[in-house]
Amino acid sequence: MRVVWEVDDGYAGPSRPQVTMVDDDELAECETPEERGQLIKDYVQADFDQRISWYITSRE
Repeated sequence: MRVVWEVDDGYAGPSRPQVTMVDDDELAECETPEERGQLIKDYVQADFDQRISWYITSRE
């Protein structure tokens, strides 16, 4: 499954879509819609943690 998501950071300007691929075999193992939703959230959170970062550009 291809999941498209964006980060809502509250700053001006548009967010950019991000894409996470969720393993179809793992989705098939989910017994309830809640489990399926949680699996998707877990994949997106892991992708966010690996790809989104911040850094300091100056100190005043």
